[in-house]
Amino acid sequence: MSRSGLRFDGGSNASAAALRMMDSMDSWSLAGSGLDGGSAVLPSFESIGDERPQCAFDGCTAGWAKIWRRRGRPAFEGGWGCSKACIRALVEANVKREMEGADGAEVAEDHQHRVPLGLVLLAQGLVTHAQLQRALEAQKAAGHGRIGEWLVEASGVAETKVTRGLGMQWQCPVLGLAGFDGARMALAMPPTLRALCGVAPLRVAGGKILYAAFDENVDAAAAFALERMSGLRVESGVMPRGDFSQAVAMLDDAAAVKCREYDVADRGEMVERVVDALQKLQPVASKMIRLRDRYWMRMWLEPRAVGKNGMLPGTGEDVVDLVMRVRRAGTYRGQA
Repeated sequence: MSRSGLRFDGGSNASAAALRMMDSMDSWSLAGSGLDGGSAVLPSFESIGDERPQCAFDGCTAGWAKIWRRRGRPAFEGGWGCSKACIRALVEANVKREMEGADGAEVAEDHQHRVPLGLVLLAQGLVTHAQLQRALEAQKAAGHGRIGEWLVEASGVAETKVTRGLGMQWQCPVLGLAGFDGARMALAMPPTLRALCGVAPLRVAGGKILYAAFDENVDAAAAFALERMSGLRVESGVMPRGDFSQAVAMLDDAAAVKCREYDVADRGEMVERVVDALQKLQPVASKMIRLRDRYWMRMWLEPRAVGKNGMLPGTGEDVVDLVMRVRRAGTYRGQA
């Protein structure tokens, strides 16, 4: 039984029921959400004995101590708001920080001036000058594709050699499928974000390191997002294209965390969506981070939803993802 008073049946049905509830109670306006100056205390929170959780919003006017000792529901970014107004203030501060802060993309700038892959392979003796020239000519004639692909297709270079060169180019390890658990790793990130960044979470080592594979371009922003959301240190690496395609196929076939995707008009609507989700689902923990032009929010609805490794879910039960994007003029995707 959820502390919010809603009963979930367990398994994937719990998260699905949570999303159905959100869909059936859509109310994003200030008037409809009760955030137009109201400060009613939410009825549901965690407590031990007579000790009450303390509001995490520094500007709270409820008169309670500002340093909280017990985590209440809904919990957001490690804190708890005692009222709708306090919850909204906490969410607004986080959304503002994410919109204005770094998302890991600046780390990728270190690689913008890296040595071209063809020259790396040539310098290491992994390809001949004739093979590189043939691949470049094929790439130019086709007008598309990456040089690594053309080295394999037009020049007969072994894929393993291309991958070794990529590892040298990006200064990262070459990863394999050993230890890969598609069913578990499918819970690490929403499929839409995996596809956006071309990343495949592979495995957790030592309970502290999450290995993430890329087939060619290592996306520092994706690794940073995984690290922040999972609470694990992420080790990025490249992977042979065949192995990477196999890993992606297995991830796509496995059950992911239940997710809703939204386009929002502006920051204000994003805040309302997040506040509304927190009020309805009453999670014991939640995080929100930016990845490129998307905003990823994950909610753990019950303590058992958190796995043994950081915040990585052990199962998809009682976990819900929201993925939002600020709608640009002239575009609208609506609800997924």
